Amino acid sequence: MVLQNENFRNVKFPACQNYGHKENISGDNFKGTVVVDGFNKRLKVSSYQGADMEGFVNALKNIAVKHELEKIIFNAKGVNKEILLKLGFSEEGSIPGFFAGEDCYCLSLFLTEERARSNYLDKEDKILQDITSSKKTIKDKPFPSGLVMKTAQKEDADKLVELYRSIFTTYPSPLLDVNYVQLVINDSVFFVAVFDGGKIVSAASAEVDIENKNAEITDCATLPDYRGQGLLTKVITELENEMWARGIHTLYSLARAGSYGMNAALHKLNYKFTGRMINNCHIAGRLEDMNIWVKLKSWI
Repeated sequence: MVLQNENFRNVKFPACQNYGHKENISGDNFKGTVVVDGFNKRLKVSSYQGADMEGFVNALKNIAVKHELEKIIFNAKGVNKEILLKLGFSEEGSIPGFFAGEDCYCLSLFLTEERARSNYLDKEDKILQDITSSKKTIKDKPFPSGLVMKTAQKEDADKLVELYRSIFTTYPSPLLDVNYVQLVINDSVFFVAVFDGGKIVSAASAEVDIENKNAEITDCATLPDYRGQGLLTKVITELENEMWARGIHTLYSLARAGSYGMNAALHKLNYKFTGRMINNCHIAGRLEDMNIWVKLKSWI
């Protein structure tokens, strides 16, 4: 399978401000870009330069308060890690090789006590323990007769949205918006889907950061009647092969910590658990803790 578009380009979100709009901020000795994500009530740092980290963090807090946000997320390089921890951030995980081979530290600053507290940690820890203590055996199930796996195209956007709307009541990105899917498909986001006739029954995507040579494996879903056939495993494997072929060195995925199936699938595909982001995003009706799983091409 060959993905159709050879050009990886950064695209803009559609005019859906609740899901995130970018703001540039600067001071005497710092500048950066952030994404204001009203839907998930969080602020994400996209870029940072400068010597005045304390000034930058104060600016982040001001923006967060202005927009009534509850969490600031900073995917930081090692050189900035210690100062951010001293300024109140906590380390929730890491993504080796995230910055074109340089490690990333997933740091968060919680602005409310409620946002920092998860009521599901015991259950999530038990799920993770059960998964990581099991053998990484993947039964090579034959691809089901009558189904077809292929790269989804722009004309398939409505079918993808139909799949996701049937499974998720809410989602942390505009994935339930046909216009958004049409905008990004095979441009900055690549979807592989399984079709049963004209209907998509399973799909996942790779959201690519070509500059840093990483991609997030995300948007994983299978209709209930088609589960247990190993479809997502085959879809993710196909995405991995495409990403390796295109020079992407680091793959990572954020899986709902309370979902046994998705975490188990990533574990069996030799992804490594590297942390958990508390109350990270709004999905399926509530804020969810998300487990971080990572796979590097050098590990294969």
